[in-house]
Amino acid sequence: MKPRLLVLLFAFAITACQTAPQEEQTAAPEPIKLSSDELLQNQLTSARLPAELNERGLVVELAGVSFAPNSTSLTPAARSLLQKLASIVNDAEYDTRVLTIEGHTDSVGRESYNLKLSTERAEVVGQELVFNQVRADRITIVGYGETRPIASNTNPDGTPDLEGQASNRRVDIVIHSQP
Repeated sequence: MKPRLLVLLFAFAITACQTAPQEEQTAAPEPIKLSSDELLQNQLTSARLPAELNERGLVVELAGVSFAPNSTSLTPAARSLLQKLASIVNDAEYDTRVLTIEGHTDSVGRESYNLKLSTERAEVVGQELVFNQVRADRITIVGYGETRPIASNTNPDGTPDLEGQASNRRVDIVIHSQP
């Protein structure tokens, strides 16, 4: 081949490469950044401690922490759940959070008795958390008695709703940042 023809073919090849459509490089999608509350919520949920983020803070439903009528005793299952909760809130990322422990009762009995009982239930949960190394200065105890039911205490015919009453004998923990 003649050198001139070779140069021409080479120039044509270079031009073809320069004008060929280039594959567009797409940037990797930005990772979703979760807030500290969302990260904590995910950890709690993974530990079988359902939590809902609302205006009060991160509310943990202690579904496994329920009480028999007129009782403040924790079951072994409840102690296990509270140990998991303590482990999570003691993590360095969350150890500045404060916990409000809210005790609740069903509506059976006198209102004053139920208020006292709900406070005692919240105290028992707080003591268990302190036993599991949650600092006491991070914990506030509140008893609400029968004033905040999550289920009906009575059936439409006026008979006791035993399942509803059992649901109302509970403790909720609200986790929030210090004000």
